[in-house]
Amino acid sequence: MNSFDPEAGPLPEENPVVPSSVVGSANTFFRINEPGVIYQTFDKEVVAVHLNTGSYHTLPGIAGEAFLLIGATGSSSSGIAAQLAARYDAPASAIENDVDIFLGQLLDQAMIVAIDASFAPRSPQPPPPASPLAPYTPPRLESFSDLEGLVLIDPVHDVDVAGWPNVAPETLDEVPSSDAEGYVLPLMRCRIASTNVIFERFNTETVVMDLGTGAYHSLSGEAEDIFLLFPNQPTTWEVRDALARKYAAETTELEEALRDYLNELVKAGLILLEKIDEEIAGRELQLSDADAGAPFKRPRLEAFAQPSFDGSFGQDVTFSHEQTGQSDVNLDQEAPEPFARRRYSVRSGDLLFSTAGGETVISDRDEGRYFKLNEAASDVFRVLAAKPDVSEVARALEKKYSVREHDLRVALMILLWNLRKVGLVTLERGDAAKPSSAIEIAAAAEPVPFKGFDVAMHHDLKELLQPFNTLHSGHPKPKAFHARQFLTLLEHYFEEATAASGTSEEVFDVAGLPMTIRCASGGQTASLRTAFQHLKAEAGASQAGGLTISAWHNGVVPSGPFLEATLARLYENWSSVCGPRGEVLDFDCDEISAIYHPGPDTLSVMDRETGKAFYLLRDDAPLPFWELSSPFRHILHPWFSSRGLQYTHAGAVGGTSGGVLLAGKGGSGKSTTSLLCLSAGLLYAADDYCLTRPGDAQVFSLYNTAKLKGPEDLQRLPEMAGRSFNEDSFERGGVGKGTFNLSDVWPERIVTGFPLRAILLPTVIDSVDSRLEPCSPGDALLALAPSTLAQLPFSGQADCDRLAALAGKVPAFRLYLGSDLVQIPKLIGDLIGELAG
Repeated sequence: MNSFDPEAGPLPEENPVVPSSVVGSANTFFRINEPGVIYQTFDKEVVAVHLNTGSYHTLPGIAGEAFLLIGATGSSSSGIAAQLAARYDAPASAIENDVDIFLGQLLDQAMIVAIDASFAPRSPQPPPPASPLAPYTPPRLESFSDLEGLVLIDPVHDVDVAGWPNVAPETLDEVPSSDAEGYVLPLMRCRIASTNVIFERFNTETVVMDLGTGAYHSLSGEAEDIFLLFPNQPTTWEVRDALARKYAAETTELEEALRDYLNELVKAGLILLEKIDEEIAGRELQLSDADAGAPFKRPRLEAFAQPSFDGSFGQDVTFSHEQTGQSDVNLDQEAPEPFARRRYSVRSGDLLFSTAGGETVISDRDEGRYFKLNEAASDVFRVLAAKPDVSEVARALEKKYSVREHDLRVALMILLWNLRKVGLVTLERGDAAKPSSAIEIAAAAEPVPFKGFDVAMHHDLKELLQPFNTLHSGHPKPKAFHARQFLTLLEHYFEEATAASGTSEEVFDVAGLPMTIRCASGGQTASLRTAFQHLKAEAGASQAGGLTISAWHNGVVPSGPFLEATLARLYENWSSVCGPRGEVLDFDCDEISAIYHPGPDTLSVMDRETGKAFYLLRDDAPLPFWELSSPFRHILHPWFSSRGLQYTHAGAVGGTSGGVLLAGKGGSGKSTTSLLCLSAGLLYAADDYCLTRPGDAQVFSLYNTAKLKGPEDLQRLPEMAGRSFNEDSFERGGVGKGTFNLSDVWPERIVTGFPLRAILLPTVIDSVDSRLEPCSPGDALLALAPSTLAQLPFSGQADCDRLAALAGKVPAFRLYLGSDLVQIPKLIGDLIGELAG
């Protein structure tokens, strides 16, 4: 398949969309909108992709037949209907009416275009009626948009400005030669045919690939010299003059050889030649490694069939995705003349990545998307830190993989081209001739079969991953002493609030570390401690070396004018004083974390060194359910991270011998599964967030709360009815989820933690029975990392590395959730027992 190149702009449509009222006209013909639309037949359906919009369509059964009858050359509604009427058992008038509707759907989606009837072929005579006629169903178009932003292997073929029918590319044989000074070479502009022609310069050759056909070419010597001039869009005479400066040959010999070679390149679809009126003065192009007086040999184009791996070429270098999104990343400008080997590097920016089981997961928080790279693509991505050229990467790969040299080179070219298109990789602007430091890829004892590169791109967490405030992305961090002054002012403010209303405090044991929560009386802040009641420490427990959170609301005006003005600015126009993820720019630094959450109007400030933290509410308005169920996220994450523990978005259930993590994005089924297991008698540590310690694969509970969406959840868990404690709960007439204190329902089943035995990835299926299937550490990392990083403003590379270590520590399984809910807890319990034994 092909992909739309965002740089090239939309493909031209030959004719405007025809109103559906004239679809059935006998004088109206249509053709498939190629090359903007590509299609392939699979078993009993046709799949068609519109490359301009990224939408794709399935055409099952009769719809696929009707679509293929339209064809690339064209047909009319009546002609298609006649063909179908000869095969299917339905009145001809009904079939023709259905075809008119179907063609109208295709026109609305720009899958077909109207054409001049003079260009359309004669409609074929319908075949003799089949005996017996097959059952008939109206053709239908099933449309999807989840291919938007997808970068596939092949880019779009260029379309000539003359429209359809396309004008064949011009060759030098068809242009009269100039009589001036006896030249036999016409004056024309040379340019690379389109973005579907990619090339890379290796040590001994340049490899040129036509992504549209899969054919590739090896160029060396004179053929390589000439081709590497094309990024400059030279004239034929400029190419000839450049050759004359390097090679010892007569002008006539150079022109004849160049003419024949350029014709070969045109016929191979690699370049286009354009007429120009006059030569551009002042350009003197240089060939690479030019040494005057070299002997001249006629250039030749060496062509190869598409590469041979275990599957087809299209299966070996794959870009896929799950949700919508349109790539708008521009490719870098090509290197200046003379053409040099390009060096590659990982794009700078908010790009977090880590590897588990050989597979790499990348979270691009600038663009709001994430990726999973298979082992071969991960090998390439890792070595880009050394800023290599493509030859150096190829040599490193050849030490590990068993693959033909040319096949690997072509696949590598396409991978790098695609990684640039999606903005993960850029061209390095340094000295291209300077060799990079030695790059190594861990080699196996025996060469590993090369199965191609695979990169899956996801957009479903875009809203969470992307920064929500882009006004101050490059703001420098403040000095620590300035941030600590702000911390001191907050401490004084808390003392003022408690002096007016009183205070209360409780101590909790979280992952073996003390955590004290102090709350000013007279407000709702004390309700934030409900989530931690199962972790309450014994009376007199030591608070030394622990975390202390002081929580209150802004009911008392602070006595200091500076703090009062600062808070006023924050509440009135938070986007002007906060960074991309809500960090308060004047006070957030490496030692002090300060973040403002504009949703519930909360300010969270913490000193990583002393463990002092402050949580300030703007007022005493009811907190939303998510804040009550998992409070202090922006404090707990940076604090426990500094102690080697990972705040993790996952559920956690188990037994006396250990437990499992339930990992996945919101809506994957992890919360429901956690509560079903709890109700069935398993032990519970989390349904949404927990702490993990990768070093010894331990899970620690944070919250004893759970959230239910509505009454249908209570039908599965009737024990929880009437127990939600948030004011916006659906049980109280609100529109939010219900937040429940599980310690009130099953106190004996709520645990502080357990050893981790496995990571499960829940997926709801349309089946009665549930089942488990092993999956890779990379799959586990994909389920854990992006969703965790997306919800933590202070997440960074250290979080990625801890999650990767955890994913590599225990086995992972896909948990397919069927409709028989009783099976699920037993399936998980049996797995834990098996792994613990």
